[in-house]
Amino acid sequence: MRMAPAVRQTFTRLYRETTGRTPEEADPWLAGLIQEGRYQQDVLGLVSPTRRVKGSG
Repeated sequence: MRMAPAVRQTFTRLYRETTGRTPEEADPWLAGLIQEGRYQQDVLGLVSPTRRVKGSG
């Protein structure tokens, strides 16, 4: 599952909807937030709980 692209798209869409800006204006806005350290991408990792390692319980 890749959440980061969907999160970025949603974030810029919300910015456009609330400010009336265009997609061409939203991308540099997000890039500015990243450069300023105000936006950090989170990473989601999934692990299947169905496999057990011998000796782990």
